[in-house]
Formats: sequence, C-alpha cells, structure tokens
Amino acid sequence: MRRLGNLVSLIGLACLGVATFLAWQAIGTLVDNASAAVTQTEQSLLTARNLAGSTANLAERLDESMDSLDEGLASTADAVHDTAAVSAGLRDVISFLGQLSGSVEGLVGDLQAAEQSLLEVEADLRASKSVFESSRPVVANAIRAINDVPRQLDDSIAQARATREDIDRQQRTWRLALVLGAVALASVIVRQFSSGRSAVGTRTS
Repeated sequence: MRRLGNLVSLIGLACLGVATFLAWQAIGTLVDNASAAVTQTEQSLLTARNLAGSTANLAERLDESMDSLDEGLASTADAVHDTAAVSAGLRDVISFLGQLSGSVEGLVGDLQAAEQSLLEVEADLRASKSVFESSRPVVANAIRAINDVPRQLDDSIAQARATREDIDRQQRTWRLALVLGAVALASVIVRQFSSGRSAVGTRTS
C-alpha cells in the first residue's frame, strides 16, 4: 500500500511538471497574442498620427491662405472703388470739356456705365468679404480641432505603449506565481513521498 502511495506521489510530481510546463507555454502564447494586438494597434495609431500631422499642416496653410484671401478681397474692393472714383473724376473733366466742344456725350455715357459696373463689382466684393468673415469662426474652430488631433493621437500611442509594457510585466508576474505554486505543491508531494518511505523503512526494521 505504501508503494502504491509512493507511485502516486511520483506520478503526481510528473503531472505537476507537465502541467506547469503547459501553463508556462499557455501564458507565453496568451501574452504574445495580446502584445501583438497592442503592437498592431500602436502601428495603426502611428499611421493615423502621420496623416493627422499632414492634415494639420494643410490646415495651418489654409488658415494663412484665408488671411491672405481676406486681405485680398478688401484690397481689391478698395482698388475697384478708387478706380470708379478716378473714372468719375475723369468723366467730370470730360463733361466740362464737352461743354466747350459739345462732342463727348458718348464718351461720358461709356464712362458712366463703366463706373456703374465697377460699383457693382465693389459691392459684390464687399458682400463676399462679409460672408467670408462670418464663416471665419467656423473654419477657425475646425482648424483648431484638426490641430488637436495629432496631440490626442500622441496620447493614445503613449497609452498603447504603456499597455504593451504592462502586458510584458504581467507575463513575468503570472509565470512567477505559477512557478511558486508548482514548487509549493511539489514540496507537499515530496514530503508525502518522504514520509511514506520513512514509514516503510520503519516497518522493515
């Protein structure tokens, strides 16, 4: 009966060793799969970060272009207004000369039509500038939101890296706990085996 008990103890140790090895391998596989998934996520975030950085650069250039467009609309409207004023002054001069010669009615009419056209262009430009200025806050908010995306992605990348490092540390913790548990259980089995042999030796004596 004691020999059977000793045999069971030896089988128990063998099973414990095999189970510990399989558990060790399972932990490694689990951690490797989790780490690979996190690494893939990190790579995807890095790709998105690069695209977001390029988009933010485009948004910055758009903001600068909008400033130039705003100034351009204002300058063009002012230039058209000044041209219309010069035309009006020229028309007054021609009208005065026409009073002397009496042959400039057609030219005065053409200048007056040109002035009217210029004034309409000026009105359109100033209306466009007004619409453009009213849309600036919306566009500015969009640009700020776009510029925030790279920073947010940087935070996500940092979190992914921290998660991957935590997984690696957790693997060491799990394997250490596995080994300690196996050693503790093995020590119990060995004590039982040793006590069984001692008992058999005592009875033999």
